[in-house]
Amino acid sequence: MFKFYPKDTSTTSNIRKYFSNNFRSITGGTVVTSGNNVYHIFTSPGTLSVRSDQSFEVLMIGGGGAGGSADIEAGQGGGGAGGILHGTTTVLAGDYPIVVGSGGAGGFIPTGNGAPGSNTTFSTYTALGGGGGAYQVSSGAQPNGDSGGSGGGASGHDAPDNPLSSGGSATQTPSGDLTGYGNAGGNDTGPAGSDSGSGGGGAGGAGIDQNDSGGPGGNGQPFTSFAGPIFASVFPATWVTSVGPTGLYGGGGGAGSNSGTRGQPGPGGGGRGGSASSSGQDGIANTGGGGGGGGAPIVTYASGSGGDGLVIFKYTV
Repeated sequence: MFKFYPKDTSTTSNIRKYFSNNFRSITGGTVVTSGNNVYHIFTSPGTLSVRSDQSFEVLMIGGGGAGGSADIEAGQGGGGAGGILHGTTTVLAGDYPIVVGSGGAGGFIPTGNGAPGSNTTFSTYTALGGGGGAYQVSSGAQPNGDSGGSGGGASGHDAPDNPLSSGGSATQTPSGDLTGYGNAGGNDTGPAGSDSGSGGGGAGGAGIDQNDSGGPGGNGQPFTSFAGPIFASVFPATWVTSVGPTGLYGGGGGAGSNSGTRGQPGPGGGGRGGSASSSGQDGIANTGGGGGGGGAPIVTYASGSGGDGLVIFKYTV
């Protein structure tokens, strides 16, 4: 006679968990599954572990630059967005440290441009931090926006004999088989006495020149494989809305203005510029958006910080 024993479901469950946790071929970051696609998301430093060679679609974003502050005026440039790398590459088996660049810190910076964003790195790839927006001084030559992944916006100018300033240049370049995205900050083209800056560059377009009002930040770049709603379980609603269904990242920061309209944020995570009664807004975290230029007076209305960077790996199962 045969004797049947009850199934030990706890043992079966533990075996499944063991195999799931110890024999997965790819680990690291926060994992999101959408249909047949798997995403490994890094918003902070970590390690991607690959047990066998694997092809990934990769999105890497550097930290956004902060908006400029001011000497005594309010013509601050918007911060440049973090540079972006995107494409498909094969990753060999191994462990790969991930560094996610932080956004440049905004605040009251009366004697220098906004702080640059930090670089984001993986293996041999580097997405560069965005350049800080320029600050306006009361007399003499005006500072240029800083160069970076995308360049920071130029400052305004006060006196008729003050030379015009330029936006920072974009230094993000392709890396291996990944395409690079970044654009220059806007230039100062406005009339003398214009207390308005120019927009920071975005991954998809240059910052906008000021014309007696704060220049808008440059547009972000769309990546449809990384649309915002896919990651609604990981990020807050403001992030999902900003990135949107087209996957828009790397918007430039809007410029500060004292005598005109505050600069609008670059779509894709940029911060709005300040005014005579408001501070510059921060770029949205984990979009690489540039921070908005500060308002006036500087002891009251600060410049905005750049948004932190991001790394996402996508593969299909």
